[in-house]
Amino acid sequence: MRSLHLPISRSAGVFSAIGIIIITALMVTAYNAWHQSWTIKPEYTPVVTLSTFNQTVGYKLGYDLFMPNSFTGWTPNPKNKLHFNSLTNTYEIYGVNVAKTQVDDWGARFKITSIDWQNEFGVAVAEATNEQSKFGIPLEGAIVHLTHYVDSRDIYFELPKAVAAKALNVKVKITSQDFHPTALLYVTLVE
Repeated sequence: MRSLHLPISRSAGVFSAIGIIIITALMVTAYNAWHQSWTIKPEYTPVVTLSTFNQTVGYKLGYDLFMPNSFTGWTPNPKNKLHFNSLTNTYEIYGVNVAKTQVDDWGARFKITSIDWQNEFGVAVAEATNEQSKFGIPLEGAIVHLTHYVDSRDIYFELPKAVAAKALNVKVKITSQDFHPTALLYVTLVE
């Protein structure tokens, strides 16, 4: 006796297999998108020279920027406010004292933020490690890429061991007008 095979059952199996493949592909795509939004992007960021920093177009934000830190305290206030320089289109603060005792023992660090902490600029998301959010400041200064985050990791820094740095001078140049703008951070030492 011959068995009866209906073409409809074979096509239903093919459609089920295709459906599983499509669902798996969508899940992998969704996971990758989520993973990239919560982790540091492993892409290379080019080194920026002082000349490039100075020639880069800067923009003014619709809010003020502050630099609360482990030396002068974590409350945004007039003492740690970055002032907008309309000639260079940069936010600037001079003489941030790094010679005094830190307010905590978590390391030398700061944040660039709005007064309400809703707009933070950093090198990494809050879930990153301290090492992923750290840079060294050589004698000639350092320029670092910043990204806008709702919650960024504190920006950790190391000073040269042979130098008794007394203060930092900081400039932030907003480099895009996006909803989540990018920026460049230029930090120099005062001996």
